[in-house]
Amino acid sequence: MDDIEYLGKWGGSPDGDSPTVWRSRSTGEYFMQGYAVDEALVREQLLPKAGKDAVPPGELVIRFPADMAEFFQDGR
Repeated sequence: MDDIEYLGKWGGSPDGDSPTVWRSRSTGEYFMQGYAVDEALVREQLLPKAGKDAVPPGELVIRFPADMAEFFQDGR
């Protein structure tokens, strides 16, 4: 995956390390490093709204600040 491009980090991170977004130029896939979502929130609020009872194996729920949406708007 040598076609991965770094898109940016959230400027409000207290330690400057997270959240971060990357994108594959060949597939258009995004890669995100973000904050872990509390399991109770996932189980009690998020999954029921999606009609699910569990996060599938190999997947996880992360959160990122709303102002990071800019990384997804220009179709890089």
